[in-house]
Amino acid sequence: MKRIYIFSPLAIAAGAFLWMSASGGVAKIQQKDRTGSPVSDTECNMCHASGINFSTKPTITVIDSSGPVTEYKPLKKYTVMVDIQSAGNINHGFQVTGFLSDNSAAGLVESVNGNTQKINLNGRWYFEHSTPLTGGSYSMVWIAPPAGSGDVTFYGSALSTNGNGSTTGDEYKEFPDLVITEDLATGIAELNQGAVKLYPNPVVNNLTVDLGAEKINSIEIYSISGALVLRMDANDTMQNIDVSVLEKGTYVVLINSETNQYNSRFVKK
Repeated sequence: MKRIYIFSPLAIAAGAFLWMSASGGVAKIQQKDRTGSPVSDTECNMCHASGINFSTKPTITVIDSSGPVTEYKPLKKYTVMVDIQSAGNINHGFQVTGFLSDNSAAGLVESVNGNTQKINLNGRWYFEHSTPLTGGSYSMVWIAPPAGSGDVTFYGSALSTNGNGSTTGDEYKEFPDLVITEDLATGIAELNQGAVKLYPNPVVNNLTVDLGAEKINSIEIYSISGALVLRMDANDTMQNIDVSVLEKGTYVVLINSETNQYNSRFVKK
């Protein structure tokens, strides 16, 4: 069903104010999802009237050391590249997110590069500009979800503006949705090659990570929102970790051995 929108001068003026206020990021400033995802709020083109063709071309690519991928290995780290090419505009912004089939957050965002930010909103992560951008490529380090999560869909939108201080003459573009499937065979093999034990779980002060016969190279602990809260190197099959300083909640543990990567979760009481 096609929806018809009628805009008054007051609505357009309000839209202009929203763009200025959102130049530091839509999720951060407005607490809105405008990616065109299944849970998206009103999209940017409801206020920004297209009048000039900036030939804006936004793309999302997931890559590893070998190049672009179409499948992910559970809990492996990838680089997600957001590229926006355009011509003649003054600046632009973007917002990208990744969902599982139930519209929950897909994986975790470990870090982002300059002039961008990761914002947590309604239990989901959003990768977006933190200041008006001039075009090019932007990246984040993404940790794929655990085994059994299924397909991941990335959604995004970009806005090219002409800098006239209003919402007229701008160009809104949605990124083509990118679907990355789970590499089930590899994920199951990696997770079954060794038994990961965390105890006690729930834990109050000291957590023991036991990898059985494999030596642990490093351990990373992430909050459920994707923030890295602790990292340590190791050189044994068992490692004790002081988690007393962590806040109460659920945490994801990534354990790296010489040849494999494992994951588990624990609850801090």
